Amino acid sequence: MIKEIGILFLLLLVVVIFGNIWFNFIESILSKFRKIFTHRREPAAWHPLPADEEAEIKKEKEKQAGSR
Repeated sequence: MIKEIGILFLLLLVVVIFGNIWFNFIESILSKFRKIFTHRREPAAWHPLPADEEAEIKKEKEKQAGSR
């Protein structure tokens, strides 16, 4: 009984190790493809709120918190 549990544990361990190696292998290949195909592409630009809008939003939140 203990022998079968040990064999099952080792089998699961081998599957997990193989899966981890396979995942890292595929991710490295995909990252190389991404680097090749997006080499000249500029990163997406984030557009943060202007400072005056941020200040207005902060004031509104403070008013709401103060009125409670």
